[in-house]
Amino acid sequence: MSLILLYLSCISPELTERTSIELVEMTHTGDLLSIRWVQTNTGLMKNQAHLKVNYFRAKQNPIEYSFHAPESEHVWNDTMLQFGVHTLEKQETQWLSNIHDNDFNIRLESVSVEASPCQFQTEDWSVEILSLRAEDKGWIQAQ
Repeated sequence: MSLILLYLSCISPELTERTSIELVEMTHTGDLLSIRWVQTNTGLMKNQAHLKVNYFRAKQNPIEYSFHAPESEHVWNDTMLQFGVHTLEKQETQWLSNIHDNDFNIRLESVSVEASPCQFQTEDWSVEILSLRAEDKGWIQAQ
């Protein structure tokens, strides 16, 4: 264990960077949807991207979906994230989420009602809340 800690203490900060965007939605029926897009530069998952979806339905079993994309199969820029066939696109005041798989599909349009000036930053990490409120419409289908 101490060898691992010694090794980690010698790693430059660039090798521990992680960038993520997370959409959290509570539906009018009390369901909770969380979609997390992550690009990482850490450990065995270096230069890979990860998509994690959790859908918690009231009084039912939760639905989970994850996807991992190697460096050659993901794009991350200011207006679009693409991990394999899954995309998150930013268009002026809205975000379009498209997640398609044989067993799980999401199509979600999120229109920002008000922009958020919220930003938090420390020496090691920063957080920016892009929208405190959004009006969402779309569908989820799971086999």
